[in-house]
Amino acid sequence: MTSAALAWLAGCAGSAPAKPADGGAGKDSDGSAAGTSGGAGGAAGTTGQGGGTAGTTDNPDAALAGDAGTAGATGSAGAAGGTTGSGGAAGGGGSSAGAGGGVAGGGGVAGGSAGVGGVGGGGAGTGGAGGAIANCTKALLGRYLLRNDGNLLYESDPPSTAQTPVLDGTTGLPIVTDLTGVQEGIHHGCAVQGASKTAWCWRTGADGNAHGELGNGTTDALTTSFLATQVLTAANTPLTNVVAIADGEVPITGTSLGGSACAVTGDGKLYCWGDLSDLVNGGTALTSAFAVPITTDGATPLAGVLGVSLDSTDYGSHACAIVQGASSKEAWCWGSNTFGNLGLGDKMLRRYPTKVLGIANPLKILFRGSYYGSTCALDGSNVRCWGYNGDGATGTGTTNTPLLSPTLVTLMGGATALGNIADLHGGETSFYSNFCALTTTNTIFCWGSGYQSYPTDFGVTNVAALGGTGAYIRYLTSDGLYHFGTPANHVGTTRVPNCGPLH
Repeated sequence: MTSAALAWLAGCAGSAPAKPADGGAGKDSDGSAAGTSGGAGGAAGTTGQGGGTAGTTDNPDAALAGDAGTAGATGSAGAAGGTTGSGGAAGGGGSSAGAGGGVAGGGGVAGGSAGVGGVGGGGAGTGGAGGAIANCTKALLGRYLLRNDGNLLYESDPPSTAQTPVLDGTTGLPIVTDLTGVQEGIHHGCAVQGASKTAWCWRTGADGNAHGELGNGTTDALTTSFLATQVLTAANTPLTNVVAIADGEVPITGTSLGGSACAVTGDGKLYCWGDLSDLVNGGTALTSAFAVPITTDGATPLAGVLGVSLDSTDYGSHACAIVQGASSKEAWCWGSNTFGNLGLGDKMLRRYPTKVLGIANPLKILFRGSYYGSTCALDGSNVRCWGYNGDGATGTGTTNTPLLSPTLVTLMGGATALGNIADLHGGETSFYSNFCALTTTNTIFCWGSGYQSYPTDFGVTNVAALGGTGAYIRYLTSDGLYHFGTPANHVGTTRVPNCGPLH
């Protein structure tokens, strides 16, 4: 990379968060000036409301909301169906939405057909099949915020306010082409570039490529971070037809020296790189700076893979793949198994993927804990957990440990399953595991280290997306704001995502 590109990166990394996109003519936080609606609605939306939602932000100059302004004008029918209202807050604007109920304000997304108006200043529209988020935000992936333009921002934990973009390691410019999914490794990150169907990885700190975690054919101890390069299968040969990256959200704690990454290709094959001692070689030291296929017997590729989750800890690495079976999805796990992390009824290391019993419809599987590891799976709309349970991380109301097979997570008393779950994330505190689940009614339940041994309501509503947990619970509300909640302060620190130029 040229010295000019490195200078550009240094200037960008510390950039302050940009104000959210103005809804129109709104000027002051008192909501007195007129504003234009956020996204497009359906046909004939009705009156929007003025005003917005106040909140503490990392950027005090960015007015998020104000007092109620003048009521918005009635929407007119049309293909777009968006309306113009007066009385929005600065950076939000009055808004309306169609019955799709998408979020308005700050360039928010809205959709659907005729219906009632949304709430002004970036609040949620009524009803809807959306999960739309205001401002420029599209998804929350661990510590990474995915913008609508395909850029990834690494959101540093408080007190830092840094929102660091992932850049092309060759040009030093933002990667704007459709980055999806993120594996958050110990000292590295990886994502899929949707347009080219290739995998890209980058360092997040020192030793981020000490074991070939970048998959670009090299190992090194360089420390320049957030510069992505393509994953290769051999020199000058990119891994192609990539459709998914491994699910991994690793809190920055622990002293693990290993690091690995995996990606799924469109033909259902699985490739991994980095430290492969447990994932390929039965516990004997092995690293690879190129992506290599995962097999069922040393020669036959694992087939039908839909997704994969992995973790590297001080006790070794382990992985679980979601595989399309003959009649249903299946979970296949392998690697280190010190605390029964694999859910196979014992604590024996598995060199090759082995089918896990007791999971009917695996949609997501997560490993958590840099020392005392636990595992949870989103099984349909329920959750099942296993592994180390001294911290109550299996959500079964006990601290009996270990649990060696998938066990249903239940509410207090053990009689009612935790249900209606849409997403699942996890983290750790003091090297122990915790998990949080996002419900279909946009609330969060958490259990494990720092919480009870059974799921309890985290106490927030209007949650559009859930990210990694741990010391902080990272989540987006439908107004597009990024929250760092804690068990003691659920709303916690609130941040305005950087929706502006990444320089």
